[in-house]
Amino acid sequence: MGTAAADGRVNISPKGQDTLRVLDANRVAWLNLTGSGNETAAHLLAVNRITLMWCAFEGKPNILRLYGTATVYHPRDAEWAELLPLFPPLPGARQIVVVEVELVQTSCGMAVPFFDYRAERNGLHETARPRAGGAVLAHPQPRRQAEDLRQQELITLVLKTKAAPATTGAAFGIWAQPNLSASAVVKLCIVSLSLPRYVSIHSRFRQLFAH
Repeated sequence: MGTAAADGRVNISPKGQDTLRVLDANRVAWLNLTGSGNETAAHLLAVNRITLMWCAFEGKPNILRLYGTATVYHPRDAEWAELLPLFPPLPGARQIVVVEVELVQTSCGMAVPFFDYRAERNGLHETARPRAGGAVLAHPQPRRQAEDLRQQELITLVLKTKAAPATTGAAFGIWAQPNLSASAVVKLCIVSLSLPRYVSIHSRFRQLFAH
């Protein structure tokens, strides 16, 4: 699965487990489990495009790609309750991504090697499964997940509001959290945009993260 924002990294992520469903002729749903990053949801906030790819590791060499746009549903959304029963109960479920397929394309997979399937890994389930007393084993990078999404939300807010710097800077107070990296956010919002009218936002960020 691949996504990308206008700038920065292209995210390509392999998937496993029983997490994909075909909803109808033009839609598929994918259950997103917790992981070290959250770039898929972050990218879709800025640029709504997504590609899913399958490779044949046995039989005829073939590659299948689905191209489209996506809607991300969270547990707080009404659609979550409708879509979640389509999947088996998996610990760590955090989002359901519904892809509107615009193009289906196949190509040869002559360079894809043969692989024999052995088993699914259980590490992700062990990480997300509640422990005795209701505690959940801490994921090694929970802060990274929050930062990926929060930083893209900030960038998207800048691009959509197109307000005066002072107004836009004040609006960022809604998104600011003390546990995020100020330098990373400032770099993404100021340096990557490279727009002089946003320079004053830099000082606003310093105030928000000063504590």
